[in-house]
Amino acid sequence: MKPETFSTFTFLSSLKANPSFTQVAYVKSGVNLDEDKYESVIMLYNEHGHKQMTYLKKESNVAWKDDQTLIFQSKRDEKASPFTSIIYALSLNGGEAYELLKVDLPISSPTFLKDGSCVALATYHLDHPNFHTYSKKQRDHVEKTNKEHDFVQIIKEVPFYTNGGTFIDQLRQRLVHISADGKTITPLTSMTLSVSSFEVTHDESKVIFMASPIKGVRPLHSFMYEVSLKEPKVRQLSKAKVGLGGFELFNDTILAYVSDRKQFGLNQNMVVCELKDGEFNQIYDPFYNIGNSINSDARLAGSSSMGVFKDTLVLNVTVEDHSRLIFLDKNYKVVKEVDVQGSCDGLTMLHDEFVMIAMINQNLQELTTLQGTPLTSYNSDVFKDLTVSVPQPLKVHHHDRVTEGWVLTPPHFDSKQTYPAICVIHGGPKTVYSFVYTHEMQLWANEGYVVMYCNPVGGDGRGNKFADIRGHYGSQDMEDIMSFVDEVLHHYPNIDEQRLGLTGGSYGGYMTNWITSHTHRFKAAVTQRSICNWTSFYGVSDIGHYFVKDQVAADLHQPLDHDALWNNSPLKYVTNVKTPTLVVHSKLDYRCPIDQGYQWFASLKLLGVPTKMVMFHNENHDLTRSGKPKARLESYKEILNWFNTYLKDK
Repeated sequence: MKPETFSTFTFLSSLKANPSFTQVAYVKSGVNLDEDKYESVIMLYNEHGHKQMTYLKKESNVAWKDDQTLIFQSKRDEKASPFTSIIYALSLNGGEAYELLKVDLPISSPTFLKDGSCVALATYHLDHPNFHTYSKKQRDHVEKTNKEHDFVQIIKEVPFYTNGGTFIDQLRQRLVHISADGKTITPLTSMTLSVSSFEVTHDESKVIFMASPIKGVRPLHSFMYEVSLKEPKVRQLSKAKVGLGGFELFNDTILAYVSDRKQFGLNQNMVVCELKDGEFNQIYDPFYNIGNSINSDARLAGSSSMGVFKDTLVLNVTVEDHSRLIFLDKNYKVVKEVDVQGSCDGLTMLHDEFVMIAMINQNLQELTTLQGTPLTSYNSDVFKDLTVSVPQPLKVHHHDRVTEGWVLTPPHFDSKQTYPAICVIHGGPKTVYSFVYTHEMQLWANEGYVVMYCNPVGGDGRGNKFADIRGHYGSQDMEDIMSFVDEVLHHYPNIDEQRLGLTGGSYGGYMTNWITSHTHRFKAAVTQRSICNWTSFYGVSDIGHYFVKDQVAADLHQPLDHDALWNNSPLKYVTNVKTPTLVVHSKLDYRCPIDQGYQWFASLKLLGVPTKMVMFHNENHDLTRSGKPKARLESYKEILNWFNTYLKDK
């Protein structure tokens, strides 16, 4: 197993069935390491098997216009205006892909109606609410002005950017209706709302959508609305200020995934509610969080993994360390539950059966049946001549609770030989580790390390109370992690306690900083996309203005809370750090901004702690998950070299 082994992986995404559920389309992606890019094609699956439909290797999304026509957006002309959107269509009856719709407006998620027109999301700037009416000369002037002023950014709103370096200040997502020829664009919503998702009703008379009103600060709550396609008049459907994770149209009823956040804050699990007479009425509480929160660096892009299929609503929830699919009938009764032996990364229906993109046990993504039987074999030979360590489950009972985790041992593990070990901490904190494949961990195991990882309190998969560590970062979670380390050392006495490493990313980076500033047990650490100072994180992160107040339970604007912010910041305790530390961070990481890495690195350097910082210029918070191939490869190498330097026998 080598760092570059990941470049042989195939990634699957964008799984969707046609309207009659007789054929399925999906995107198949791979790595071109030489050209430092990902290449993607659209695939079709039906009773005849799998067929490649596109060949330019630039198609990263797919949808259906009708039963026999695929549609996708693609920038095939690199010189095209950033304002131009082109929808391509591809008939299953043969022929090349052709331009179905071209508009001089940035649009996404087009839904085509029977008359050939479509409803889509369009991005507008507050300075140009009528951009869709601009002539070419006016559009060119806007583009020229933007280029001439790219040295300056005007900021009037919070948050002003998102992870990856995209400034969203004064931008709005509006619903628009576009005529079949693309010449008439009718906005359906005003600039006061920013729309996040929508669905056209079955009779195509209305659009139901979810949106947030913005006045200087983007709120954390959303409302449900509807607008008629005949007369664009928006009507608000819901009243309560709640967190909405999405919605479904189920037998002409609006079902929404709702969290009132009253008891457990922003991370409170969602429940399924029926929207009626302006109120959300709970119809089902799965106890577990709705959605997939299983960690892995062996995915690339996303895919819907739940929704309405004919007369069935399917929920994908994370249960402890795996995905569970819950099937509800039209009366909202649970008719079936299926535990996936791993992670369900995408789901749809084919005829009367379900198919999914799944990572089963230590296998990479494949299209499978609901029972996990593979329907593809794209990754079947990837590990043919390599050793994949099988995660060994381990539980520890301590402090009146149970911490569950796993241990990976090196190939040909010999209980009479001593080994170095690495403890890995997941991000979130409300995510989970599982027994599914993670490349960086397998890489370390193949390099001769015992790798240990667990799901401490604060993570997902075990209900709201388990996940709630607001105001207590670095306490019970550290107890869980250190107790698990002790249990691993007890079960594997041939681990050399003088050669323990520690690493983690995001929240895991925070905990790496916290633990190394509170104990000297670890002889090497790698802190990735970390947090070290809650005070500065507050005003710089794209989520800082609300995440800090919620998770640290302290408000920067309340003088009495300042001590809590500082007391929970690893930087306060940095003078205690003796552990040689590698700092890995990305310049466009606006989730855990790079100033956090700079502060930690500079402090360690000034204190004489062996340290190095690796900074990636054009990457963001998702470096190890979807960063450019060469950056991911360099990250794997740098981390491995750091551990080898300080943990391997000299």
